[in-house]
Amino acid sequence: MAKRFADFTVFRNRTLQKWHDKTKLASGKLGKGFGAFERSVLTQIDHILVDKERLLRRTQTKRSVYRVLGKPEPAAQPIPESLPGEP
Repeated sequence: MAKRFADFTVFRNRTLQKWHDKTKLASGKLGKGFGAFERSVLTQIDHILVDKERLLRRTQTKRSVYRVLGKPEPAAQPIPESLPGEP
């Protein structure tokens, strides 16, 4: 398993670098913009993966806090004083 991972890592790195270079050329923004984007894509990925806690926090959304735009607010349901079927 470790040998397969090592072999795939080389392929993955070459592929990521190739497509990063292609998109960088296509965007026409060579040497402009943020300093973080001046680093290699592989360096950026390694930097992000160093802090796993921060990565998880940034990728997990707290959905209970947000309200969907255009959807009406749910009305508060009155709490019945007795269970259904009981007097």
